[in-house]
Amino acid sequence: MKAVGLDVQAIQDFQTKFMISNLTCPNVDKEVQQLMKKADKLSSLREKYNLHITTSLTFDGDIRKKLEILAAVYKNFVFKKNDVNSWKTMSEWSIIIKLWVNIFEILFEEEDYIRATKEDAAKVLVEAKTILNSLSQYHNLDLQETKNIKVVVGQFCGLKGEFKQIRLVAPGAYMVDKWGGTIKYPINERMVDTFVDKLEQLFVFKDDILKKAENLKGRLLEDDSLFGSQSTTEDQSFLKKKRTT
Repeated sequence: MKAVGLDVQAIQDFQTKFMISNLTCPNVDKEVQQLMKKADKLSSLREKYNLHITTSLTFDGDIRKKLEILAAVYKNFVFKKNDVNSWKTMSEWSIIIKLWVNIFEILFEEEDYIRATKEDAAKVLVEAKTILNSLSQYHNLDLQETKNIKVVVGQFCGLKGEFKQIRLVAPGAYMVDKWGGTIKYPINERMVDTFVDKLEQLFVFKDDILKKAENLKGRLLEDDSLFGSQSTTEDQSFLKKKRTT
């Protein structure tokens, strides 16, 4: 909280106003900070890309993923300059495929769950509402318990990504709030420092998605067909699996 200048009373007021039980401001991992300092001492983008990709090989888990995401950004600076510099003339689909996809492949790599990215805000919020309702029904929650559930979804348009959370405030009435800050894909080295801070937000988002997917997984695998066997369907994963050698 010191990073954003909030005292204890301000934090409590913020939590009361927005009905937030836990206020979290994740810090940038020391491993990432140390790597950024080393990269600042290098003169070329190619050297910085090599540093990020080789350093990522020495870590596991989320630290490795964060370094790989930064390496993917520098890779575009080095090998895909035209794509980065011409983003204003690209279609939304091209921006997603050429810039965002690599980040989310790494983010959800080796996990057992997948979250589809929708094309417009309405579909994104409908998806969140469906997840919220499914969690409530699957766990047989009452109204008050359901009110405590918040579902976070993301939408990406151009270089910007925004997240929203939806919650139930009354039967049939849902409240939508902004979640976190806007994330912008870096198109030059100057923007990487800001992106590093937002990288932590992406991983909080990932953890929230996986937690809710864990809760829903059993229900989604059930065979609700009125015909044939009532056994569960085969558990399929659509996520990229990391190949090890």
